[in-house]
Formats: sequence, C-alpha cells, structure tokens
Amino acid sequence: MGKRKEHHFVPKCYLDNFSVNSEKKLIRLYNILTQFYFEKASTADQAKEKYLYGDDDVIETKLGNIEGEAAAAINYCLHKNELPTKVQFLHLKKFILYQHIRTTKRERVIRESFTTLMNDTFGNNAPEPSVTIGEMVEMAESQIQFLDFTG
Repeated sequence: MGKRKEHHFVPKCYLDNFSVNSEKKLIRLYNILTQFYFEKASTADQAKEKYLYGDDDVIETKLGNIEGEAAAAINYCLHKNELPTKVQFLHLKKFILYQHIRTTKRERVIRESFTTLMNDTFGNNAPEPSVTIGEMVEMAESQIQFLDFTG
C-alpha cells in the first residue's frame, strides 16, 4: 500500500492559483447541481478520491512529478508575465495530456467507447472492457513523444 490515499484529479497546485487568500490554501466553491456556495473551501479537500490511481504510489508519484514541472512553468508565466520557455511549454503540454485522461468522467467515456467498439465487433454478448485511470495514465506515456512538434 502506498502512503498517499487521497489522489487529486484536479491538481492542488492548479487549484492554488485560484486562491482567495495569500497562503493559497482557500478557494470559493460553487456546486452547480446543488447550487451550494461556500466562501472558503480548502484546496487540499477538493477534487480528490481515495486510491483513484491504485493502492500504490506509482501513478500518483508520476503525476506529482508532472504537476511539479507544470506548476513551475505556470508560476514563471504568472510572476514574470512572460510566455513559457520551450522546455516549460513542453511541460505544460505534458500536463494537459495527463490532465485530460486522469478523471473518472474520462474513464467512463473511454469505457463507453470501448463497449461500443466491442459490441460493434462482437455483438451484444461482447465482454465488458476493463480500463482504469491508472492504465490510461500509463497509456499516455506512449504519446509523450508526439508533444514536441518542434523536434
């Protein structure tokens, strides 16, 4: 078992940039479905699930490293009021790729697409495809090479 049980699907370093206090620990929160508004919600307690990426720290550590690189690039842009360097831009593209596939909604969409493909191919008795967010994160690794279009 890994040390980290709570896995954020929206990185805390991203949420911190929307903070309403100088410590970058609180955000305003509005739930569209319930129409609930909360003036000061902790960024640490938002957009997370227990063991979302598995019960070891492999995926969580990988995502943490990517988030750290992206956070540095974002902070550079915000504080210097400049565009990112070429390397920082690559880190941001990598962050966006991983952010795109690391949510339960994306997992559901991909599973539904696989189910449709399986049913179209094998009929309605096709086996239910199994894909986890952790597996999707691992699959994204093979796409990293296509992010640097400049060569």
